[in-house]
Amino acid sequence: MNINDRFCGDKRLRIIEAAIAVFSRKGFHGAKVEEIAEVAEVGKGTVYEYFKSKKDLFLEMVLYIHKKYEDIAAREFLGAITFRQRLQEFFRVPLEFLHQHKEMALILLADHPPVDGDVNRLILLKKQQQVSKVSKMVEHAIEQGEIRPVNPKAVAQLILGSLAMVGSQVVLGEEEKEPGDGKLEQDVIDIIMRGLK
Repeated sequence: MNINDRFCGDKRLRIIEAAIAVFSRKGFHGAKVEEIAEVAEVGKGTVYEYFKSKKDLFLEMVLYIHKKYEDIAAREFLGAITFRQRLQEFFRVPLEFLHQHKEMALILLADHPPVDGDVNRLILLKKQQQVSKVSKMVEHAIEQGEIRPVNPKAVAQLILGSLAMVGSQVVLGEEEKEPGDGKLEQDVIDIIMRGLK
């Protein structure tokens, strides 16, 4: 099943949206399928028609949120022309998304949802896709003469690692300002840019 087709069913989408609300409030372990069904205005059996288990629903919810983020990111990055602009958007968009979905991010960090081989492979694949995407962004900047020749994969790892650290501060509440307005991410971008020129 294509990921775009995966979320188009009305009841399925209602269940996933309800799962977001319930998991955000109660965490993975505290959430009950009955409550998710109630919020989605479906019967408990209907949840199990679409999802094999609470774990399956949780994983589908994570995929849904990731797809939602990718759609937003694709739209937002269209206007960025220079490497610095792309880098600023690369920090701003996920930090705003994290800020808006803080409760869900906290669950992923703190509630220890079930992670098995399939989930590990999915996470690894998504990370590899991110490294590839950022590496291409760096290669393009090198070709345009915006930055000096560097190892694109090394720079991609540096950028993604920096984003992960700033993102964790947003999620954990250590960064007071709104994402995108915060000095921390601008300082990180300046350090990256000065180190690359």
